Formats: sequence, structure tokens, C-alpha cells
Amino acid sequence: MRASLVVEPAVLAMPALSTDEQSIAQSIETIIELSEAAREADFNVCILSEAENYLAEAGLYPVSHSIAQSLASCGLSHVYTTEDIRRSIQSILHRARRLEEISGIDFLIPNNMQTKPDVLSSREISGIRESLEVTLAHTALLSSTAGKRNVQALLIPGEAFSSEIEILAEITDIAPSFKGSADQQELSCTIGLVESASSFGDQLDASEVWRIAENETEMSIAIAIKARSVRTMSGCPAPRENCDKFHLSAAFVDTMLTSQTMPNARYGTATFECLARLVARSPSEAPSKLYKLSETGRREDVVRSDGAVGWRLHVTKSGEAIRLMFWRRNDASIEFASLGPKGQVRID
Repeated sequence: MRASLVVEPAVLAMPALSTDEQSIAQSIETIIELSEAAREADFNVCILSEAENYLAEAGLYPVSHSIAQSLASCGLSHVYTTEDIRRSIQSILHRARRLEEISGIDFLIPNNMQTKPDVLSSREISGIRESLEVTLAHTALLSSTAGKRNVQALLIPGEAFSSEIEILAEITDIAPSFKGSADQQELSCTIGLVESASSFGDQLDASEVWRIAENETEMSIAIAIKARSVRTMSGCPAPRENCDKFHLSAAFVDTMLTSQTMPNARYGTATFECLARLVARSPSEAPSKLYKLSETGRREDVVRSDGAVGWRLHVTKSGEAIRLMFWRRNDASIEFASLGPKGQVRID
């Protein structure tokens, strides 16, 4: 499971629902940033599958005239074109994950919802309030399984920002059932809020992202976040640019399963930290080249047909002494090959 930023449909409303010039400008900037995050971020950007219908019902679906109106209202017509914003919104709607798919709930009805601070009373338009209530209900259920730090919501700007919101509601008609109940769930919880996509990405805890990772893509994301953190803590001014590119293959993940190095396994944390430090080029990691003996008895590097050179590194030195094997490609990127107890692990 990837960390998820849940977006209120009204964030994409045009004309923007914000009430002052500064907030409208913030709304435009938020859309631009969300469009980039939906393409490139280390987390899911999620929105209700019915988001477009809710906006259309409220008369706030983004069309050229309403977009131009919002740009003129905040004095950004000279910065962005109507087409810039239209494409950004369409990109979000096209690329964002469906919230129902991520939460695992296809349908639910929130009843008598209350929030503290109150974010519902300002949504006076029927479809907009309903879309927020459904969004918050899904977010709360998803947060209860993935963890509060890994799931947060982005609401329309313009109100006094709070980093948390308390939700009280009764949820009915849940399909499929949630925690054994389809008829009714009493909801009383707190979820996190963020002001922007970038702030959500900045506060992600790599260890938490690793904990909930279920496949090579999600584990790669956790390793990359941790590696950038290692560079940042060392004083590096450009952590992303100074980390090695790397790849986890399906074969590598197979060896993780057999060597107890998956995220929640015995050696999972040690493996995670070792891989991240290696990607971050940390001086604390000192891998050694693999070698083979030539016919004359000389040591030779282990070189693959494509020119990649084999390396090894101890993940743990006590107990079973887990060893990592990896290839260093010609472009200097890392291809993780295998993990396992010393003496049993091999490189292919």
C-alpha cells in the first residue's frame, strides 16, 4: 500500500470556491502542483470516482469560461493561460487514483456527519457538501488501516488551516463490508490535513512507507525517501540529485521472502536501512567487489554480459549474517540482485 493524499473534489472547482484573491491564487497553484504530483510523486493522489459528477451537479465543473473567471479574479491571467489550468485539471482527473479503489469500499453513505473544526457548513452547495462528507468517510476508513501519517486530506484553501480534523458520523450501506459490518459503522476519529501536495510528500516517514509496502514498487519508494533523508541529514543541498538510481527486480523480492528481509520480517528494518544508505552513497557502507579466479589463478571481477560489475555487502554480521548481492551498471545505477545468509546467496 502506498501513502495516499486524498483530494476534496471542490479543490478542482471552477470558479474557485475560495472567497478572496489570495485564496483563489492559492487554489490555482494547488491545482498546478497536484497535476505534477499525480504524474511524479512518491504517493497516491486520490479523488472520488464521482468527482466530475459532483462538480457538474454544483455548476462548478471546470470549463474555459469559469477557469478564465478565476484567473482574472486573482490577477494570474498573465501567469497561466486558461488552457494551462484546463490541462492540469484534466491530468489530475485522469491520473489520480480512484479513492474507492484505494479504500476498498465501493459504496457508503455518511449520516449526521460533524467535524471539528467545522469544514462542512461553508460547503453550502448540495453536491459539494456531499462530496466532502463521502471523501472524509473514505479517508477515515483508509487511515484506520494504513495509518494516520500515511493518509491525509487536502481541502479547499481559504479557511484557517488545522493539521487535524475530528470526524463524528454514522456510516451505513457499506459495500463491501468493512471490518465485518456492512450495515453500520460509528465513526469517531481524527484524520490529518495538509496544505499542499509538497507538504504531504515532505512529511512522509520512510520507515512507515516501508512498513506498509507490499511490492517492489512500494519498497523502492520507501528506499528512495529514506536515501534522500540520509543525504539531507548529512547536509547535502540536493539530496535527490545525489542519490544513486536503483532497481528492485521481482527475482530480488523472491530472495527477500526466503531470507526474512521483507518489510515486516525479522531482518526487514536492517535491510531497509542498508539499502537506503547504499543508494545515498553513505560512507558507512563499504561494499566489496565480487571476484572469480581465472584459469591462471588470478582474481577477476565478476562482470555480466552487459558490462555490469558484481558487488557484495553485509546487511547483518551477527546471527545468520545476511548478505546483499548487487550489480553496478555501466550508467552507475544499482540493480539489487539477491539477499540471503552468507554462503547461500548468489548473484545472477
